[in-house]
Amino acid sequence: MSDMPSIRALFAVDAEKFTHNRDVLLPKVREAITSVVPEAFARAGLDWDKQVAHVDDTGDGLILTMTDDRTHQLVDAVYWLDRRLRTRARLHEGPALRMRAAVHMGPIHVSDGSGTAKNELCRLLDDAHVRAALRATKGHVAAIVSDSVYRTAVLGGYTDAVEPGWFRRVESHVKDTRQIAWVHAPANDLPERLDPEPGPADPVVSPGRPARPAASASAVPTVPTEPPGSRSGPGAGGQRIHIGGGAMHGNNVVGSTNHGDMNYGTAGRVERQDPDDEPYFGTSTRGV
Repeated sequence: MSDMPSIRALFAVDAEKFTHNRDVLLPKVREAITSVVPEAFARAGLDWDKQVAHVDDTGDGLILTMTDDRTHQLVDAVYWLDRRLRTRARLHEGPALRMRAAVHMGPIHVSDGSGTAKNELCRLLDDAHVRAALRATKGHVAAIVSDSVYRTAVLGGYTDAVEPGWFRRVESHVKDTRQIAWVHAPANDLPERLDPEPGPADPVVSPGRPARPAASASAVPTVPTEPPGSRSGPGAGGQRIHIGGGAMHGNNVVGSTNHGDMNYGTAGRVERQDPDDEPYFGTSTRGV
């Protein structure tokens, strides 16, 4: 029978929009990541050389395995990471840098730092809610912690820099992993509800699925409905198309003129199941 690996604290960070930087700036961004994280650890009372057992460099971030359970200090380190990045931005010390962070704990093999807990950590870091939190905060860091970390380290009163009320409970679902988690921004400015849907400026979705545009009333053209007494059916040689809750009446296009009114809505939506989840009109129509 194999021995169960020791329970270890886990920490991960990922730079926002890393590939949006020009190639010449990427080494500077990577250098910043590998310097500000150890600085934040030091402010939280963690010794990088003695208490970090394993480091995975992901290129645009880091995955860290600690020597033991230091989850309370890792949660505090998120606060200090935000402070350090704020100072860096104010002093113009390099390319812009904002980060997502995740904290978890679980059995990890000492030899190579592997374990299911590390997979769960990476799922948390990729969760839509923490991405939404980073979009919403005016600070430089948004973090997500597992339910076990929140209950033991935060609710237990072991953190020095954060309070339980600063966290938002979410249901994380990334790929095949579902777990309760808690989202937090050190700037403590998150709205009561987080919208996990990416906006037009941040079209990040799970791999293999195209981004869907966010519905916007200002972006959808509206035309007054037909006046009373006007025709209710399609004209000769024309067609009637329902898109959303309205209808388009008119003749076929001849030359450059299209006669008809058009209204986009939601009540009469057309639904087509499409595994590729293509762009849509309204709120749920797919494959248009």
